[in-house]
Amino acid sequence: MIDQGLPGGRRGYAHAFIACDPKSGSHGLEIHGVLRRGATVHGRVLTPDGQPAQETRMFSRVILDPFIFNPWRHWFNSSGLVLVRNGRFQIHGLDPDTEVPVYFLEPRQRLGATVHFSGKSAAGGPATVRLQPCGTAKARLVDSGGKPIAGSRAPVPIAGPRGLVPIALVVTPGPIFSRPQERDGDDRLEADVSALTAIDPLNDGDGPVTDAQGRIAFPALIPGAPYRIVGLTKAKDFTVKPGETLDLGDIVIKGPQSTN
Repeated sequence: MIDQGLPGGRRGYAHAFIACDPKSGSHGLEIHGVLRRGATVHGRVLTPDGQPAQETRMFSRVILDPFIFNPWRHWFNSSGLVLVRNGRFQIHGLDPDTEVPVYFLEPRQRLGATVHFSGKSAAGGPATVRLQPCGTAKARLVDSGGKPIAGSRAPVPIAGPRGLVPIALVVTPGPIFSRPQERDGDDRLEADVSALTAIDPLNDGDGPVTDAQGRIAFPALIPGAPYRIVGLTKAKDFTVKPGETLDLGDIVIKGPQSTN
């Protein structure tokens, strides 16, 4: 609305928004903001054998990254921060009445968990998050004629041209539009997503590569977390269970990226 005078579009985040309507010729506008202290949830993150999880990352739209120039996209590069050390974590500024998902990933052991917290979660004392084995998704990339595409790297940019096959964690649900004109009157707020290569460079690196039969695998997926693959015709949303290997079947793509 601020940039283009239209509803929908990319999301902007703040602790609160206060609508105001200044009138032409007025001498000033007085705005009253009522502050409410956010709650802090803290606790432990444990591996399946009950040991404190080391160097575990957290992802959530409520976790602010102070190093990002544009704080409205605060979560996007938070993957570079190790937010859990020696099995201890804290999440600040939670609304007591609103639950938000928080995703935990320990990339070296391929462990993860999805937990929902609100400000009320702090009332019960320290929380305990138990990591579980990550899942894996596999697929076969084919062209529009059904022919397997070998030696293709799954592209990273989620907002690139139609036909790329990015896989990403859906931090906030919603549609994805590659170009503004694709909205075509759709007033919904867009999804916020982060590519796996940004979330987990240890396991995903520059992105997995298809074999001779076009097969590709995405390892170390957080159990219960929403993931999305954008193909030629429509997005494919999925989650994995702990230790599951999920077969996504054939995905039709256009313009694969070569590893050469």
